[in-house]
Amino acid sequence: MIHALGQCRPSHVPVSNTKDSIPLRNLLAQRHIAGKMTFDQKKLCLEYLNEQGSIEYTRQAVVALQVELKKMAEQMGMLNNEKLTTLMEILKV
Repeated sequence: MIHALGQCRPSHVPVSNTKDSIPLRNLLAQRHIAGKMTFDQKKLCLEYLNEQGSIEYTRQAVVALQVELKKMAEQMGMLNNEKLTTLMEILKV
């Protein structure tokens, strides 16, 4: 959501036009008022996140964190821990 709202972006990408985030802001405001989202509102939200590239941005961020975690586990000599490596595989994107 933060990425789609334009608050989190790579430094080479210009700040998005606030008009671009109006549909998402409206959906979030409706959710706040109603205390929930309908299935159709959730679908619209996901469509918007896809259009803005936020889903792919999140996927790339998670992959980068997984690589970092694996490096850290290797440095700490924990890659021989079967439970840890199994968990890392389960969580792999």
